[in-house]
Amino acid sequence: MIPTPHHEQTVQIKVSPELKKAIRRNALERDETVRTFILKALRERGVAISDDELVDRRKAAGR
Repeated sequence: MIPTPHHEQTVQIKVSPELKKAIRRNALERDETVRTFILKALRERGVAISDDELVDRRKAAGR
């Protein structure tokens, strides 16, 4: 398990099971985590998200 930096916060939303599956499926198809998939979608909508935030923590842990 990768430790979460103390400055990060959790955001939660409730979605239908179908939407959750669709998000997971789309992320998997792009070889991304759900977190990265959602952050990229937010970035496309104009939310300022740095490249550092988009690091796939699964791959970073293997270094």
